[in-house]
Amino acid sequence: MTATTAKPPFDAEQSLADLEALGVVVSGFGFSFPDGCTAQMLDALTALGTTPNARQVMALAEARS
Repeated sequence: MTATTAKPPFDAEQSLADLEALGVVVSGFGFSFPDGCTAQMLDALTALGTTPNARQVMALAEARS
């Protein structure tokens, strides 16, 4: 029997902070790259994993504005 490790819960606050630190502008409408998109930005967006996670990050950004 192999042990499985549980994936940590999604942290929208941390994901938003990570994206903003990279220069990604997050709003309730989506993500934009005013200074161009880098591979690091794409990696961070890919790390969101799922559409519901992306929506959580966008909703959090919208609530802050």
